[in-house]
Parts: sequence; structure tokens; C-alpha cells
Amino acid sequence: MHIIFAAASSGTLADAAKAHEQIKEIYPEIKLSLFLTEEPLSAEQWRRFEHVSQSANLFIYDPHGVEDDLVMRMARICERYECDQISLMINGSKWEKIIRFGALLGQDIQVKPKSGELAPFDPSNELTQEERELKEQAIESYEQIKDYWHASGIANWKELFYFAAHLYGNTDVPEAKAPSYAEKTGIIDPATGEYYSSAEVFLQDSKQDATKPKIVFIYIASQARVKSTDVIAELIERLRPTAAVIPVGLTSIMKIDLENLESLFVGMLDDIQLIVNFIGFRLGSGPRGGDREDVTDWLEKLDIPMLHPFFLTRTTLAEWEETKGLSPVEAMVNVVLPELDGAVETYPIAAIQSAGFDKNYQFEKKELVLMEERVHYFMNRIERWLHLRKLENSQKRVALIGYNYPPGEGNLFGGSFLDTFSSISALLNKLADEGYQVERMTGDELEKQFRGHQLFNETSWGVDEDADQRLQYSVSKAKEDWTNHLDRERMKSQWGEYPGEIMTDEEVFFIPGFINGNVFIGLQPSRGGADQDSSADYHDQSVPPHYQYQAFYNWLEKDFQSDAIVHIGTHGSLEYLPGKENGMSSSCYPDQLVHSLPHFYFYYIGNPSEAMLAKRRTHAVLSSYQAPPFRDGGLYGDYEELERLLHEYREAEQLDPQRCEEILKEIQELADKNGFSNQQLEDIEQELQRMQYALIPYGLHIIGEGLKHEDAILHTVYTLRREHMGITLKQLVSQLKPALQNDEAELEKEAAVLLRDYIESRHLPDVQGNSHAAAFADILAYGESIYHRVRKTEELSSIIKALNGGYLPAKLAGDIYRNPESLPTGTNLYQFDPRSVPSPSAVVRGAEIAKATLTQYQEAHGKIPHTVACVLWGIETSRTQGETIGQLLEYVGAKAVKHSQATSTTFELIPLSELGRPRMNVAISMSGVFRDLFPNVIDALNDLFEKLACADEQEEDNYFKAFTLKVQEQLLHEGYEQADAFDLASSRIFGPASGEYGTGINHMIEDGSWTDEEELGEMYKHHAQHVYSKLRRGESFPDLYDLHMEAADIVSQLRASHEYEITDIDDYYNFFGGLAKSIEKAKGERVDIYITDTTQQTPQTEDVEHAINRGVRTRLTNPKWMEGLLGHPYHGVQQMAKHTENLLGLAATTNKVENWVFSHVHDTYVEDKALQEKIRQANPQAYHDLLGTLVEVSERGYWKPTEAQWETLKNAFLEAEASME
Repeated sequence: MHIIFAAASSGTLADAAKAHEQIKEIYPEIKLSLFLTEEPLSAEQWRRFEHVSQSANLFIYDPHGVEDDLVMRMARICERYECDQISLMINGSKWEKIIRFGALLGQDIQVKPKSGELAPFDPSNELTQEERELKEQAIESYEQIKDYWHASGIANWKELFYFAAHLYGNTDVPEAKAPSYAEKTGIIDPATGEYYSSAEVFLQDSKQDATKPKIVFIYIASQARVKSTDVIAELIERLRPTAAVIPVGLTSIMKIDLENLESLFVGMLDDIQLIVNFIGFRLGSGPRGGDREDVTDWLEKLDIPMLHPFFLTRTTLAEWEETKGLSPVEAMVNVVLPELDGAVETYPIAAIQSAGFDKNYQFEKKELVLMEERVHYFMNRIERWLHLRKLENSQKRVALIGYNYPPGEGNLFGGSFLDTFSSISALLNKLADEGYQVERMTGDELEKQFRGHQLFNETSWGVDEDADQRLQYSVSKAKEDWTNHLDRERMKSQWGEYPGEIMTDEEVFFIPGFINGNVFIGLQPSRGGADQDSSADYHDQSVPPHYQYQAFYNWLEKDFQSDAIVHIGTHGSLEYLPGKENGMSSSCYPDQLVHSLPHFYFYYIGNPSEAMLAKRRTHAVLSSYQAPPFRDGGLYGDYEELERLLHEYREAEQLDPQRCEEILKEIQELADKNGFSNQQLEDIEQELQRMQYALIPYGLHIIGEGLKHEDAILHTVYTLRREHMGITLKQLVSQLKPALQNDEAELEKEAAVLLRDYIESRHLPDVQGNSHAAAFADILAYGESIYHRVRKTEELSSIIKALNGGYLPAKLAGDIYRNPESLPTGTNLYQFDPRSVPSPSAVVRGAEIAKATLTQYQEAHGKIPHTVACVLWGIETSRTQGETIGQLLEYVGAKAVKHSQATSTTFELIPLSELGRPRMNVAISMSGVFRDLFPNVIDALNDLFEKLACADEQEEDNYFKAFTLKVQEQLLHEGYEQADAFDLASSRIFGPASGEYGTGINHMIEDGSWTDEEELGEMYKHHAQHVYSKLRRGESFPDLYDLHMEAADIVSQLRASHEYEITDIDDYYNFFGGLAKSIEKAKGERVDIYITDTTQQTPQTEDVEHAINRGVRTRLTNPKWMEGLLGHPYHGVQQMAKHTENLLGLAATTNKVENWVFSHVHDTYVEDKALQEKIRQANPQAYHDLLGTLVEVSERGYWKPTEAQWETLKNAFLEAEASME
């Protein structure tokens, strides 16, 4: 009897080999061949596999972590030689259809979704009784062999051999015993393998000091890819001086027995200070994932942080030092899935090395070896966590850090949707309540402290020495930290000789901030100096942080002696500093500068993608904060009058047609004045309605404050504009009151009344006999739950809990209107499972977007485009679960295929006959954040692109293939080898270099460091020209990039959230604007830019100028928007200035900001003297910046003001400038 076993786990192969060694002399008829499949097999290995398959009875394979094509090839060879096959993990993969095991065929095998066990066989009626029995017996044998493997260990491998021998007629060997399962969860000494009945007994036997803080290690005691017990034992020994470590071993990654675990810690659970979980996946779930509420409830009950250092079981230390981060599989297993349980501090602590070649069984043995520098870091962080938990609140020293970007007095403590001064005030009050040594301060007092004493990063305005009360850090004291730095030469090249010129007088470094009791409140240093050009990019990882930046974080640990760091608001620059994308090392600046301090980060709930960078690259425990209240944009001024005239015109059409001409003339005058020239009345009416019901943020959020009652009612009504259980609240109201069906405003009011009545008095509408009665009850109950979620916030209590060294529950980050379950805030955010991208709904909505885009282009140009250029963002993909991916699939004619919960989605071509048109060509520009969060999607897209390029179709039916062949021919002519030429020609994904982020365009706009628009296109290309193909990760190919840009016909971008119009943040012009400008540079002409708004139930696609116009009308010039912001005067003016600057960025990159737009901004912020005075008093520097932007817009030719407008602006600007001097 001959067994072949193949797996990517050298540890499992080693156990099998040891078991066979023990019996092969006694039972030589049992033969074993082993194959390690973590890497592709060599030609010699394939020859050996073919040879042994000819005599083998059974091929057992573990497909986990193995390429599908490799497993399929093995399965085909075994099928050819009629060798039975068993897959140890059934997940719907294509090779399972060719499995044969006795009477059992692949199509007979089904799996229970939750447990992964084989489902009872359900044969068809056509089988005879004998055939049915044979199949049932085969199922039992199949399951028995799987059970031996699951039970693992040398003893179970021997029983597996005996069982298989009897199965294939070798009855001379012993009868197989049943699988011997160890306790699924137990206290197991990793050094000896001995089980202990209690934690107390283990501590006694291991001679650990039971008076020291107690830590629980959770590790795999068996069936590991590489044996980990030795390194676990070593870590326990190294921590002896610090803590008493209790090792909890699991014998399966699929289960954890929490009840049994608690019984082992009787009387000691309250003494546990930390949990360190070394196991990948979700705790107790394995590759299948799933929701383990019992685990997270248990962790929340214990209220203990769960740290997650991990082992690199596919990578050597040398390989790791050369990489930019984890592979997609390593990131999924060791970072993404553990985060769902609330795990933090995910970094590698050991890697593999060769343990020699097993000549008898022909495979490379592997062992884990600790990474010394990471172990040192790990031990330091353990000590600091234990120290934080031990301290009384009155002893804790805490650093609260905000941002000053761009540097200067006008931009203190910026943060997405955050009134940071008021938020810090609320936090100081909470800390004082909890016994921290700190004086309470109002937001106004904080603002006065920073502005009055000029506590900010340097700008070209300089600092008044008489007012300068910044903290100081001795240059000589700080020098030791710098001279030991890994990147000394790079620092000198970028910033000159130590200590540089930024925030230093060569004697001291200036620290912008002040100390209040035991609390430091300060500003993160700038990425560049006052006069640095855009090469010192905020997101540019090629630029090391300057000397004062590093001195600031060193000062926090060494001089201030902080016990914890709290970054406040989205977002800073620490997480974008040079280093690996994830799984940090000591060569990574974020890892270095956070030191060993526990790190907490208030992060906006609606930005899941960048939140994950902060969590993973700075070892942060995130605490989410929510959005401000939102309101309907409404109509105002001329727009309100325009609506009245349109209503009057419609009435006159019916009642007094003679008045129509006169009213129409008034309408046309107002329309021309307000950017509606040459538009049909129906289009103007539709746009006014979109303006009226567009959601706009009303003010800013203050940490710790939930929405007030009326705002919470409105929030809930807005949320229920989207379908719940297939229907919206307004649709139900229209059923109740049919007369209102065509009156959007009245429907909205009635919906709010119904919801308010239900929440305040539990009153249900009289819907007896109505077919929607149950839906009414359901949607109002759902609305009530949303109402309470948005009213409640755990933001302040969660940060106190975190500073106590407690456990913060994890919740999905995202759009609170699409996903209200992410509320209430104050939780440790995690991202949407990337294996589920795109979701089924995202595929459907993406197809709608693509069809609308193609229709709009065809109406404008009389033909369909050949090439569509799309922007892939991490934040959009996280929020929509992949609507842009769904859009791409529709363009090329493909569908998403989900094999199982444990595997990523793959893509298959749909027939041309079903598509009904040619397949489009595409070009993709992705952000660095998308690259980091969705590497599996990049792989799946590259697989799809290969299928498209190789499809047996005519070029006129497949534009993707046609363009690939064209590029391939050119590359071959340039001297590329065939494989490289095809890889590059079929690639479509471009992005920043590996480990880098951003485009640099926003910094050119901010500091005015550009002469003509071509420089903006060149800057975008410089950052975005790196190919991500099957064979390449982030290699620069500028000429290839130009080929794709030259082919592009349109640019497509989604707006996926109510939070931001495309005028609100620089990311939009940074990406779709930069992409369009780089296309224009390559092509020699501009292309259409389409924005699709997916915030509503039905996505709407439009030209970029319409999206810009709406952003300005509903926000920047809207009195309601300004009113909300002026409730937070200093920060509100920051927002107004930033929005105005974004218009400059959009004008420069799209050339689609119309003259009237800037005129309206001028009329709002310059002509309105009362508003001007309010703004100037609130934040004179920011108002000066706003006026300066308008001046620059005019000087660059994007706005042609009238003489009167220019004179008014010039005088206002000069007055503002004089007041700054």
C-alpha cells in the first residue's frame, strides 16, 4: 500500500515522515511519498510525482496555501493512474470535481458550511442499494482519514497508515485505532508537551514567580505549518524576569473551548494582565472564518488587550528584510482576520529557516527562528502594557497629539469632521473626572494657549520670539538617538547636517505644545520645513522624517516620560512614514517613533482604509468617532427664487399660458447667472431637487457627543432613504398617503413625523389591512435602533478604558448610512473582509454604473469607448464593498465567482453572446492604500486580465486583447523576452511604488510650486507609473504607463459617501484629476471625466463639472453649511479655506471649474462684509489663505473677475496680509 501526501506544511510532513520511520521496517508494504507544495515543484519533482503516482493507492493533499493550478496538475496525474484522492479541505475548488475515492466521486462530496465536515451523502434514486452502500462506506472512510489528520501528531499518522493499509487489502498490519484527540484547549507546556490541570499547577511546576503579572500565551500545540513550540518556550523563558506566562495550547485552529479554558484558571482569571495570541485567522475559527461572538464576548468580559505578534511560516529572515511587507496570504491570516477579534500590534516575531534536507522523503525541513530585534521590541512593549495597567490614573503621563498641516497658525489641530479644540477639552474633563492629574480647559482656552503663545510648526511667517513659549529638547541630548539611526546618510542628504534647520536654533529642538499636569498637549511635526517644496510629500515614503520630527517622538518617551500616546483625529503623518506596508520591523519609522509606548488613535469611523494603515503601521488601538449631524442642503437665495419661478411657470402652463414667456425670461436670467446656461427646464428642476435633498454636514463633531434628538431623527430618516428589507420608508409612506406620491418634500416630512411618533410614544400608523403593515412595523423598529445608536457614543469611555489597559471591542468601519451597525462609536475599527470583494450587491451596482457611463459617452460621442480609465481607492472599496470592481467586470464582460467563505473571489469571462457588445479595454490607477488592503483583489484582477488576453476571440470583439497584442508586439520589438512582454502587455494596474502613498499633486497646489498644468500631469505619472502585474510589484514603467494613458477615452471615479462632495477633499483632484491630466499629457488632448454618485439607491453618473457645481452650491456657498461651521469658528474657517483651495486643484487638473463658480465664492466670502468680519475674527490666517487662493485662481487664468471684483478682492487680501505681519 502506497500513500502520497502533499502539503505546504513542512511540520505536517515531518510528523508523517517520523511516523513512517517507526513502522517501515516492521511493515515494509506500507510506502510513503511526501511532497512539500509551499513553492511550485521543480521539473525533477514533477517527474518523481508522476513516477510514484503509477504505484500509489491513495493521494492525500492539503490544498491550504497551495496554488490551485499545482493541486489540479497533481490531481490530474493521479486521475490518469487511477489513484484515489482525498482533499483535506473542501472549499469548492475546481480540482474537487475530479476526485475519486473508492465509489465516491467529486460531485458526491458536499460540506457542512459551518463545521467543514462532510455532509451526509444524498444519492439519487437511480443508484442500486449496493452502489448506495459503497458510496456511504467511502464517505465514512474519507471522513476517518480526515479525522486522523485533524487529530494530528505522530501517533495518529501511524493509525492513518494502518487504516489505509486495511482499506486497500493489507490485513497483516494492526487494526487501526480511532483517532486520538488531545484536549482542544489546554494548558500545555511547549517545552515538554505536558498537559496541566490548572494554571496554578503549571506555575508551580515551571518554577515561575506567581507574584509577577500574569500573561496568557495562546499557540498551536500541534498540526502547525512549522513547529512553533520551541520558540514559544524560548519566549516564556525570556519573559521570566517580567511576567509569569501561562501557555494555552490549541490542538486545532478551528476550535477553542472557552468553558474548559476558564475552568483551568479558576480563581486566577482576574489576575491575567495580557493575552498574547500567536495563532493566525480568527481565534477558534481557522480558514473558514465566521462570526465568533463567543470569543469576542469572552475577551470583552476579561477586558484584557489581545496582542498578536506572529510567525512568518513562508518567509526567511533574510527574505523578510528585503520585502516591503507581508504577502497577501500572510496579511490575511496574521493581520486582517485577527483584527476582527480586536487583536492589536500585529508584527512578525519569528521567521523560518532551513533545518536540513530529508533525503529519505525528499523535502526541505523548516524550523522557526526568533527575530532578535523584534523579540526585544515585543518584550519592551509587554513591559509598557503591564506598566500602564499597574499605574493609578493619578500617576499616568499621557501625550495628546494633534496636527498642524499645512504648518502655521491657521491650521492648528485639523481633523476630519472634528472640532479638535472642543474634543480635547472634553477629553481633559473626562481625564480629570477619572483622577488624572490635569487641569480642565475649555476649547477657547486651548485655542488661546496655542495661538497666543505661537505653539505651532514653523511657517514662512516665522515666530514672534516674545510670544514663543514652546517646550525645548536639547540638541545634544537628542543626538545620541540620531547617531544610532539606521538611515544617517539618507537623513544628511535630505535634511543636511544634524540638527538641520527645522524647528531648531542648533541648541534646542522646539516642541510645539505645553504640559498640563501629567498631560502633554501638542502638535505632530510637519513633514517638511516652511520652505520645502512638494518633494517633501506628506504621503511620500521616500522622504525620511526630519530631525525635529524624530526628536519630538523621542522627547515624548525620554523627556516627558509618557506612559501612552493618543493621536486625535483623522489623520496624521506618522503612519505614512518610510517603512514596510505592514508587519513592521525596526527599520520602519512608524515602528521606531512610537517606541514601546501603548498607542491609541481617535479615528473617523467613515475612513476604514486609512484607519487600517494607522492601526497596522503604528501599532495603534483605534477608537472610532462619528460624523457630525447632517442636514438636507436646501435651497437659498437665487436657487430658492429659481424654484419659485419654475413652479410658477408650471402653473402658468396650465392656467395662464400668456404669462409663460415673461416668467421664462426671468428664469433664463437667473439660470444664466447661476451656472444653468443652455439647460432645459427639466434639467434645472432636477438639479434643484438634488441640491435640496443633498446631505451636507452641519458643523463638526465633538468627541463624546452623540447626536441631539432632532438630528438623530433626521439621521435615521436619511438612512432609511436606502432600502431596508427591499423597501424605503418614503415608499411605505406613499402607500399610506397616495396623494403625496409625487411630493418629495411632503413625503420626507411625513416620514420624519412617523418616525418621531414611533420613537417618542411607540405610536404605529393605522395600517390595518394594508399589505405593508408588517414592513411598517419592521422598518420603524429598525429606525428606532439606528436612532439610539447615533445618539449614543462610547468615545470618551472607550479611551479611558484603553488607557486603563483594557480591551476595546472591534467593529466594522465604514459609511454610517450604508452600515448603521457600525455605530455606536468608540470601538476598535476593522476593515471589510477583503476576500468578499466585490460583494454581490457591489457587482450589481457596479454593472449599473458601467452601463450608465457607456450610455453617457455614447450619447456624447456617437460610439462606445475602447478604453476606460478607473481609479481604485481603498476607502471607496471598503465603503461600497467593491462597486468599482463591479464596474470593471461589466466593462470587460466578466463575473465574480465565490468558491467559499475561506477563499477570495475570482473572476470568470461571460460569453460575448451574453455581453452583447465588445469587451472594453481598461486602465487602472490605484492608491497605495488599496494596494495594502486588497492584494487579493489585485491578484484576482491579474488572473482575469490573463484570461482576457488569451481568450479565443476576435480583436474587434475584445478591445482588451487587441490592445494587449499591440503592446506585446512593441515590447518584443524593444527586446523583451516573451514571458516578460506578455506579463507587461496584459497588465493594467498602475500605482505608487511599493511602500509609497499619494500623488504629490495636492502639495504642489498647496504651495504653488508649479508653473503649468503639464507639471501636475508629470507629478501624477511620477507617482503612478508603477506596474502591479503577475510578475511585478511596483516596478516603474513610464513608457508603458504612457501607452495606456494614450489609449484612454474616459476617466471614471465614484463618489461613495454623503460625507464628501468632490469639492470637499483634495483626494479627488489628486487622483481622478491627476489621472486625467496625465492622460492629457500622453494623449495630447483632454478626455471626459465621469463621476458616479452611489450614495443613493440608484447610482447617478454625470460629467465632472456638474459634480463640481453641486459641491459648491450645496456646501461652499450654502448659508446652512457655513452656519454649521461657524458654530466651531476657528476650525470652521479652516474648512472654508480648504474647500476653496480644492477648487483651485480641480480647476488645474480638470479645467472644468466654470467662471461663475469663483464669482459666487467671491460674492460669498469677500462681498459679504458681515460674514467676512466673522471669519476674519475667527481665524485670520485661514481667511488670508482663502483670499490668497482666489488671487492665485485669477492670476493663473481660471477665473476672470470683473474689475470691481478684483479691486474688492485685492483690497481684502492686502488688509488680511497687513494684519498678519
